[in-house]
Amino acid sequence: ALSKVQDRVREDLGQVWRVENMAALTGYSVATLHRQFVRHLGCSPLRWVAQQRLELAKQLLSTTRNSIRQVGE
Repeated sequence: ALSKVQDRVREDLGQVWRVENMAALTGYSVATLHRQFVRHLGCSPLRWVAQQRLELAKQLLSTTRNSIRQVGE
């Protein structure tokens, strides 16, 4: 179930992700989703989303000629 959320979030990192929306993708309650993220990924769902965004930004900055402003948008 976590892989479904991970895949969906990675497909659209620009979306505003709420834990409730992520939980709905799995059928878990918000509390259960949070526990599963902490147990398996070592952080909360929203921290994981932030980490994914940062990783994408680092990748774009190192592999494209986009400015920090362009990548941030």
